Amino acid sequence: MVSRLNIKLIPLFFVALWLFDKAGEILGYLRNYALAEQIRHSNGDTTAIKGEGLTLVSINDLVLASGIASHLGLLVGLVFALLICRKRKWHWISPTLALLLVYLTVWFQTDKMGFVGQLLRMPGDKFNGIWYYLINGLVCILLGLLTFMFINSLKRSDDNQHITTRQQSA
Repeated sequence: MVSRLNIKLIPLFFVALWLFDKAGEILGYLRNYALAEQIRHSNGDTTAIKGEGLTLVSINDLVLASGIASHLGLLVGLVFALLICRKRKWHWISPTLALLLVYLTVWFQTDKMGFVGQLLRMPGDKFNGIWYYLINGLVCILLGLLTFMFINSLKRSDDNQHITTRQQSA
């Protein structure tokens, strides 16, 4: 039987799903990593972006690939979350609410990473090209999996396994 909804799990599921979302977004740039590198090194200067293959279609393709990969990462994270809930007999609404919160933060563009984004992208800063995106994407996946492992190791608050009863004598 499925237990009650545990509100305390929602922030943890949110972090794990958000990390999978960011991993998908970063790995989505592998679709055209040369263009993504030009954009990354331009530091906001649009005149610095040049190239023969640079067209509106290529930029749109890069943005679309990153968005689709982000949603796929979110979906993979949701599958992991639901598997954990099924195994631990927790309610499935907690990861679903966390998914909704992640989606809303992306939709309203309140997920600008700032300091956290800089920390997540530090491992790949030493590399250029395809390795920058692979390393940063894999770091986000690893952190998301570690968060799921932490969630899986939590004990249920209504766990009655340690309660012993005394037999009454007649």
